[in-house]
Amino acid sequence: MTDIPNLLGSESRVAILRKLCSTPAQDFAVSDLSEELKIDKALVSRLVNGFQKDGLVLVNRRRNLKLCKINPESATYQFLRKTFENEKLLDGGKK
Repeated sequence: MTDIPNLLGSESRVAILRKLCSTPAQDFAVSDLSEELKIDKALVSRLVNGFQKDGLVLVNRRRNLKLCKINPESATYQFLRKTFENEKLLDGGKK
């Protein structure tokens, strides 16, 4: 099995990307991701900014909320989606 945290650099990155990839059409507020994933809001924001620069995440603002979602046209998204799906299959669907 792929060691996804080593590949992506951190458990926080994996958690955020796994969440975004699981529902690609949904917008997530950075604050909601932070709360749900139990990751510091500043770190979530910084990682999302990096994902946006890489073209992996689309970001927009609604009022005072920073919203993000996976960019379904990103080649990296396609790779991650397949990787996360394979991970579920290898783990017996536990994730």
